[in-house]
Amino acid sequence: MHPAPGLGLDPCMPSNLAREGSLMKAVKENIAKGDAYELAKLHVRRHMVVHGLNARKDTEEIKDRLLQEELAKMNIFSIGSSKKTD
Repeated sequence: MHPAPGLGLDPCMPSNLAREGSLMKAVKENIAKGDAYELAKLHVRRHMVVHGLNARKDTEEIKDRLLQEELAKMNIFSIGSSKKTD
């Protein structure tokens, strides 16, 4: 697993099993202190470019739906990570 641009993480972080926990912790911390909306917009823009949808006028609805999905994922991730263990 490699972190996406916008998280402020080293893109060359190793993805082996021994380091995966620390990578997920770093992702969680950067999402928590960063601008989640801007991060989601960056992800959606990258997704649209990869699929050739960046130049079409009829893609605004797709872009908005993808943005809402990314924000929902971030909310779910933050809810799941906020549980305290005793």
